[in-house]
Amino acid sequence: MKAYKHSQLGYEVIIILLLGLVATILVVYINGMNAVNFLIIIALLLVLLVFSRLHIIITENKVVTYFNLKLFKKTILYEDIQGVKIVNIPFYYGWGIRFFLKGKMYKVSGKKAIKFDYKNGKFFMIGTDNSLVMLREILHFLKK
Repeated sequence: MKAYKHSQLGYEVIIILLLGLVATILVVYINGMNAVNFLIIIALLLVLLVFSRLHIIITENKVVTYFNLKLFKKTILYEDIQGVKIVNIPFYYGWGIRFFLKGKMYKVSGKKAIKFDYKNGKFFMIGTDNSLVMLREILHFLKK
């Protein structure tokens, strides 16, 4: 079974979280370590570990996406899709997992997303730095 695999690194996420870590370490250096600072450092490291990379696998009957450690895995079956297209993502949508009234988005980088419109009226978007190639691969399998 042929599959398209893409793994994208979230440079913006990494930079922002590393800045947060540096700021927290500076506070620790100046004021000393306490429980709150320790928890902040652990939380930032965990978020950095999980949300720094998004993996996408496109196969003949589904699209699977997940963050590092295979957390928050999402499977999109072609049989549930009504339509698919590339959409622009405003910067204020941010990164990570985003919830909307009728859908959800996974994103670590890129200004575009592949939007899957489901037959039930909901949607799911995958933010990507490789939207044209992804859409081509999805449409290739959808037409079969």
